[in-house]
Parts: sequence; structure tokens; C-alpha cells
Amino acid sequence: MKASVNHLIAVLIFLSFTSATSAQTVGLLQSHEASSGGYTMFAKNGTTFLIDAGGQIVHTWANGSSTMHPGYLLENGDLLVVSRGVKRLTWDGILVWQYVNTEAHHDCAVLPNGNVLLLINGSKTNAECIAAGRDPAQLTGNLQPMVIYEVNSTGEAVWEWHVWDHLVQDFDPGMENFGVVADHPELVDINFTRSPGTDWLHGNAIDYNADLDQIMVSPRFNSEIWIIDHSTSTIEAGRHSGGNSDNGGDILYRWGNPIAYGAGVATDQKLFGSHDAQWIKTGLPGAGNIIVFNNGGIAFGRDGNYSTIDEFTPPTKGFNYHLEPGQAFGPSAPVWTYQATPRTHFYSSFISGVQRLANGNTFIDEGENGRLFEVTPSSQIVWEYQNAATKTGFVTQGDPVPAAPDLALFRAYRYAWGHHALLGRTLIPNGTVELYTAYANHTVQSTISGWVSYPGEGLFSFGDGQLIPLIIEETAPDRFVSWTVVSGAASIDDPASSHTTLITGNADATIRADFQTSLLWRRGPFGRSTP
Repeated sequence: MKASVNHLIAVLIFLSFTSATSAQTVGLLQSHEASSGGYTMFAKNGTTFLIDAGGQIVHTWANGSSTMHPGYLLENGDLLVVSRGVKRLTWDGILVWQYVNTEAHHDCAVLPNGNVLLLINGSKTNAECIAAGRDPAQLTGNLQPMVIYEVNSTGEAVWEWHVWDHLVQDFDPGMENFGVVADHPELVDINFTRSPGTDWLHGNAIDYNADLDQIMVSPRFNSEIWIIDHSTSTIEAGRHSGGNSDNGGDILYRWGNPIAYGAGVATDQKLFGSHDAQWIKTGLPGAGNIIVFNNGGIAFGRDGNYSTIDEFTPPTKGFNYHLEPGQAFGPSAPVWTYQATPRTHFYSSFISGVQRLANGNTFIDEGENGRLFEVTPSSQIVWEYQNAATKTGFVTQGDPVPAAPDLALFRAYRYAWGHHALLGRTLIPNGTVELYTAYANHTVQSTISGWVSYPGEGLFSFGDGQLIPLIIEETAPDRFVSWTVVSGAASIDDPASSHTTLITGNADATIRADFQTSLLWRRGPFGRSTP
């Protein structure tokens, strides 16, 4: 982050103890000038957090979601949350609209007309599956084929797509959908599966391209991405013709695992249990390309337990995609990949997300571990944050990071300072997600300086005279020995009736507290971020 940017004025508050303190384990770990800055949104335990570039909470929503999806921040500041359907909350958390469907899952996408695309679990009985050509040995209960609904503001499904209308199988010539799989890359082999089970495809992401009027989905268990035509009617979406592509609801393009449609071998596989496939949006570096979190892992056929971020260029041909007969869809390789060194230092076996930023950097959610970071095109990490919200509470700074997936984050999103949803809103830093502890019978000194550096090389400016509060929460109240202003101008608000002390100091202030109790303290709301 550049010091000249006036959207955020943040200052580090360092606490120096009379005895050694623990190393930093959670919260903001590093920030550099090459970072895009802005605000980061993620969710845990039914709360969506919006933090600034310094790791400070500036807003929260009680989203009530049973998932870890943080939702999407809309242009007017509303939050769209996936939760047994989808619901829309105002900036202040007021429910303004809800569509309930217990079979909705994972993700949604907002269309230009305000309608919402949802992934839905269908249901087919064993008898229906066998009639469609499914191998009975792969049946363990009702199958859940992928369904997509488009829902309007009244909760009406105005468009549908069912993968069940686009199947092929070469298992039983006496059943429906029989054919040569390799001759039909536009269809889904009902018997291609990672493992027998009801959750056959496991769609985990959906995206929409307004320029093409097309939808992208990510069926994790196929290790592919699929693109279908949205310009069709619902009737056409169940057929093999119609729409801009004149292919109805058939798959227009697929990439990642040509074995799934009989056009490759193991060495041709590119994606491995991937998540969050999406088009890079118009106006961003790489616009029109597809970027995906490629989870990897031996269980999905990769040569090791490591993840990558892969960006590739689809072979667009009007509203269709180029395919040589008998070959796999191109390209043969990504145009850009992020991979850690050593490669096993970046790995999430499930969930996770990715986002291209306006400055060309890429924001990554290493979901299983709750680690968020930003990399440059040359793969340099320029911002890094470790989530501290667990399934049951919050990690205290310096404590060991809990084992995965206790800190897991399904998705996270970066919003620029100038995003429409944030314009005109005063975003006051209000403490960190992580807790801070000072131990009994120690002396702690808080020093506030004009120029300080985060771990790493990022510098944050501080305007003369700016007030900087520090919030201290007592675990056992009224047991302080004394507060002392060592130097500079500062005020101490320590009401006897409260468990919270608020200290406000100018740039040159140093405050000392001698106490005989255990404390929890948060880097309180210092500075102000205003879009």
C-alpha cells in the first residue's frame, strides 16, 4: 500500500513486555506497497467480516448462514448471502428479500437484471438412474444431479437447466442415453465418477458472462469447468438446439479433464478437484480469460498434495468454442500459474477461492487453512492475513494456529476503496478479529509513533494530531495498579463500572499500564478509512 493513498491512515501499536512475547501467528502477517489495498470480506460462524488492509474490522453482518460463504457485496451496499437458498441483507443487516430452497448450495451469481442464478441439488431414484444408463454398482442412494435455477425478486424460478437432459453412457445399450462417449463432448457421461455416491458431480461454483450470456459451473468431482448457454428458453435448455449457440443446453466448452469425455489420458488432466472457476471480469488484466483455484491432491490424480492458481484462455469462436474432431478442448496449458516454492507450501484440499485485482495482482483464499494472500504476476506475496475466527471463538495472537480446518474460509473477496458499495460510507477500524493477551504481574508499554512498519516492508503514514484509540478488555475488572502517560498527550477513559478502557493518544504519546490481572486487548479503532 502506498503512503500517499488517502483512503486509509493506519498505525501500528506495538506492545513491549518486560518478558518475552509470543511470535505473531494470526491476523495481518505482511503488507507491501505493491498490494492493491482495499477491503477484504470473509465469513465464519454466521458472521461476515469486512476488514481493511491493516487487518482491522470496519463492518460486520450477522448473515445467519449455515455455510461459510461470505456473500456478495452488491453495488448499493446490500449483501447477497447463500443460505438454504439466497437472501439479501441491507448494509445494516436488515433482511429485504429471501428465496428459500433447502437444495440450494455453495454459490450464486447475480444477473444484470437483478435475478440470481443458484446451484440446486436434484434428486433421482435408483430406478431412474438405471433407466438413464447408470451402472448399478455406482449407486448408493438417490443421485443428486446438477440443476441451475434463475430466480427473480418474487422467488419465482424463471429459467432452469438440468444436467439430466444432457447425458451419455456406453454401459448399457438397452437403456437411455446410450452412445459413444468420445463422440459427444457436449454431453455428460453418467458413469464417469470419482467415486460411487449420491453427490455425483459436486458443483461448487457458478459464474455468469454478460457479454456472451453464458454460465460457467465447476463440477469438482469431474475436475472440470463447464460452460453452457443462458440465452435459451427453459424448454431449449433441455434440448440440443436453440439459443445464441444453437446448441440448446448442451455443454459448449469444458476444460480440465478430457478423460471425462473420452478425449485424453491421465497426463492430459489439468484440473484436480478445483474450486471457484470464473471469467476474469471486463476491465481487469486478463479479461475474458478463466481463472480457477486448482486444489490438487493425490486423491484427485495430481502428482502431489499441492495447489495452484491457473489462468487460461478459452478458444472462443463467436458464441461457441473451437474443438478439433476427436481432440480435447484447448488450450494445452495455462497462460499463468501461481505455485509456491516449495510447491507443498500452498495447499488446500477443498473449498478455496481466487480473484483477479485491478492492479494485475491475484487475491487467493487458501480455504482449508484460512490463509488469505495477494500475489503479483511474478508470484511475490505482497499481502498476507491469517484468519483467527475458529468454529467456537477467536485465536489469541501468539497462540499456535489450530489444525485445519478449524480456521477454514470457504471464500473471501477483495473490494477496492472506490467500490460503489463503499462510496459515502465512513469505515472506522474497530479492532481485529484476533485477540491479544497480556499476562499478570507484567508491565506493558504502548508506544505510538509517526512512522512504523508492519512485518515486512509496508509503510503506513500517520497524520499529525490524529487520535489513536486502543481498546483494552479486562478479564477481571478493577485490578489495575496504575495508568501512566509516559510522554506526549493522551487521555485515559477507565470507568469503574466498565470492563473496557479506552486510551486515546497523539502521535508522540507513550502510555504505560502496570496491572495485576489478565487482559484481552484488541488493536482498537485507530485511524479512519473513508472511500
